Amino acid sequence: MASLLRFFAGLSLLTVACGPAASSFSAVPAPPVVEVEVSSEQAKAEEPVIRAPAEMLYDEVRDPEALLVDDIERTELRRAYLVDAADGYWTLARAQAGEVDLEGMRQPRGRHELVVTEVHPKHLRVLVAGQGVEVVAYVNREAFVKTTRERVQLAPTDGGAISEAQVSLPPGAMVKVIGQRRGRLQVTVEAGWFTAVGSILPAAFGRVFRRDQPKSDHHGHWQGTFPCSVAAGTVLRTSSGAEIARLGSSSAPCSEVEELDDGYRVVLSRDGYRIEGVAAKAQVSRGRTGRGYGTSGRGRGGWGASHSTYRYLWPGDRLYSSDQLVGRVMGRRFRVADRGAKGTDMHLVHTHLPLWGFEDLLVARATIQAAIDKNTRYLNRVTFDHILGASSAKKRALVEALEGRREQMNRCFDATQKRGHMGPFRYRVDLVLGKSKLTAQSSSQKTLDSCLQRNVDLVGQRGARLRFDLVLTSDPAVDAGG
Repeated sequence: MASLLRFFAGLSLLTVACGPAASSFSAVPAPPVVEVEVSSEQAKAEEPVIRAPAEMLYDEVRDPEALLVDDIERTELRRAYLVDAADGYWTLARAQAGEVDLEGMRQPRGRHELVVTEVHPKHLRVLVAGQGVEVVAYVNREAFVKTTRERVQLAPTDGGAISEAQVSLPPGAMVKVIGQRRGRLQVTVEAGWFTAVGSILPAAFGRVFRRDQPKSDHHGHWQGTFPCSVAAGTVLRTSSGAEIARLGSSSAPCSEVEELDDGYRVVLSRDGYRIEGVAAKAQVSRGRTGRGYGTSGRGRGGWGASHSTYRYLWPGDRLYSSDQLVGRVMGRRFRVADRGAKGTDMHLVHTHLPLWGFEDLLVARATIQAAIDKNTRYLNRVTFDHILGASSAKKRALVEALEGRREQMNRCFDATQKRGHMGPFRYRVDLVLGKSKLTAQSSSQKTLDSCLQRNVDLVGQRGARLRFDLVLTSDPAVDAGG
């Protein structure tokens, strides 16, 4: 009984201590506290719209076989301007590790437009072509100058609408930033034939740009007939009188002309730039005018000792670094110095690469042997038949001298073939005391005749008599298409 009384007494004390809680069974419970998240769509609607450039998509590393192909300059329109021959790397792994394969030149060599074959976070893989060879290598992004990534309009510097722009800049245009205003960069453009001031959005800049179309063989300079020309130094303006652009020290042909009350509205296009503006009548000459193509604005090391053995590689021959294919030969008789065997299947050769100067690369032994055979066939296109005259010793010396001029005579033949004359050509040569006479026995080309005679005259300076037939015959294995 005592224990029961103690139980009820404890229950009574608990009820008093928890009075509010005791009544909660009959009251409506309060709703729990929940933090409501604002949707991303709603948050974006409440923030100012800022259009950032699209995130760069990086390329997969491709096999060199896919990069060393014909017409890649027309199928791959991405470009970048290398303003100095910076360090190069044959593989992305070596580039990321900083293991230099090609040492950059110490002095800047101007601006070089290169085909970009791959884009990576810190490196660009580029195709470098020139001087009869092309190679693919990785170069740090910082070595490339920033340009317009796509075609943009040069807007007025006062922040006016882009629709008011009168100057169109092509992808890859280099501009100088002079300030920033209202979210736009204030820039000057110096394209050589004109200067202009305006503004563009920061998102228009990048190191990689995409050409509107493949680069022409004539570098986009004026060519053809035009309906008008604008005098040097002319200031092109808007219809309201604001300056658009100022021409350089040479007159410029215009592709369109429209007469206004106080001037002419003209359109000028060159190198991808397009300017539309009004010029004073006194500054515009009407009437058809013709323009021809304009002109475009030492590698490290050398061939080495005079006793080097030179080889001449041919189009399609491949160049390696270790077991990595890095380039191919594009021109006929690409000169390399043979350093000798490297392992069982390769030869080490010393040669000149565009931008980086002289480097050591590898060529397959079979390629070297084929190149030797081809060069022998190349030299044998020029032969000396039916040799008569002089004593045996003197004759032998003259024939050796003729053999020494075989290389130069083949070059005479090459120049003739480039003009579309494939031969064969045959001459009867009379060499008398230093004076030579060439009598054509078949077709003749004046330029070829004089080129061959200059070489024979050098032999004739030895002062002897000699008569022989000089024959030039094409070889499909080493001539055009071979």
